[in-house]
Amino acid sequence: MYHTFNPVSRRYDENIMPPRFAFALLVLLSLGSCGGDAGPALPALPMEVDGWKRAALEYPPAAEAPEQARALGAREWARTRYLRNGEELKLSAFAFGSETAAFEAQQKWARPRNVTTFYKGPLFVVCEAPTLTMTETIAFTGALETEWLKPPTR
Repeated sequence: MYHTFNPVSRRYDENIMPPRFAFALLVLLSLGSCGGDAGPALPALPMEVDGWKRAALEYPPAAEAPEQARALGAREWARTRYLRNGEELKLSAFAFGSETAAFEAQQKWARPRNVTTFYKGPLFVVCEAPTLTMTETIAFTGALETEWLKPPTR
């Protein structure tokens, strides 16, 4: 027990713990709930999408991501290639801290010819396919979004 003087009632009140100790305990508990590994922010890219097979999946450090992604605070980055019938798609996927950052990436990303992008939640994807038509590239990204980001089955 800890006794503190209450100037209003002019008597000593009994406390279970001193105020400084209670504050320190509260701070430690709140910091403990913030920490921990939430696991990877970027779901694993599928091995196959609409007949395209994934090759050479890499998770480079976020510090090596393209400048556009680093400027928006990309937390995680993956890059890979998908191959089908001798053709290649290059894909980069980024996990941001918020959907707002992913949306901003969608708005600001420089898209030269044959590059498509999409975002969903805090995830943003860039797909480059120099030998494909834009229709084929968009079909791939639609299939990727459906396969990769589908809700988990119970």
